[in-house]
Amino acid sequence: QGKPAQQERLEEAATQLQQVFRVSVSIALNILGIENVSDGHYRAAYSCFKLAADRGYSKAQFNVGLCYEHGRGTEKDLAKAALYYHRAASNGHPMAQYRYARFLLRHGLKAGGADVQKAVTLLEQAAAAGLVEAQAYLGVLYMKGLQSAKQRALKYLWLAAKNGDSQSRYHVGVCYEKGLGVKQNFAEAMEHYQHSAAAGNRHAQERMQVVEQEMAGTTASEVQGKRDMPKAWAALAWGGRLLSPEAGTPLGGSPCHQRP
Repeated sequence: QGKPAQQERLEEAATQLQQVFRVSVSIALNILGIENVSDGHYRAAYSCFKLAADRGYSKAQFNVGLCYEHGRGTEKDLAKAALYYHRAASNGHPMAQYRYARFLLRHGLKAGGADVQKAVTLLEQAAAAGLVEAQAYLGVLYMKGLQSAKQRALKYLWLAAKNGDSQSRYHVGVCYEKGLGVKQNFAEAMEHYQHSAAAGNRHAQERMQVVEQEMAGTTASEVQGKRDMPKAWAALAWGGRLLSPEAGTPLGGSPCHQRP
């Protein structure tokens, strides 16, 4: 009876070593891919990422998705990008969850149905993991998008704002100014606009002037507010850089590959 037990332990140890070796090789390949990207050798980088991705390494799967999305080291193919984002998302990769959700919302075959629900679920998972892009996207989606739920929208916009996203901070100001999902409060709106304006948000600077008039109770403020709000909500509808209608538009500039 002792021998089978010992053999079982040895087999278990061997399996664990194989798993460690597999992960270590995947990490090494991913690092090599990153170095090749830094040197501008995109085809070699893609090959490294692909080898690691096929071993099930989520960060490499995400990196392969980026290669396909932006045509780096391989031909641009959004369907293949989505496939690898999906694989990485299934392994709990937050940015992959966000990007695959965006793909579903833009290209999903079941608009308003299963694809939308799956996208929202993925966005909520990424937002819960602290991904600012997902928090901001959800905030806009719930406020003006496919599912209108203003209190939930404010929750995610506020999360993104606290994590440093000035566009979301501006959107929170809009919510307080117009009483969307929260009691109307001009002073609170002004505070959020000031934070956003300090980060260079032009729309926030414009709204500050309007709110100052509203707080003063002038008739002109009412006219100006009605005139400017469509512009303000147009910015909210697309969320600036975070909700660009272009599926392949990188967030805030060139996309970054994931290190181990």
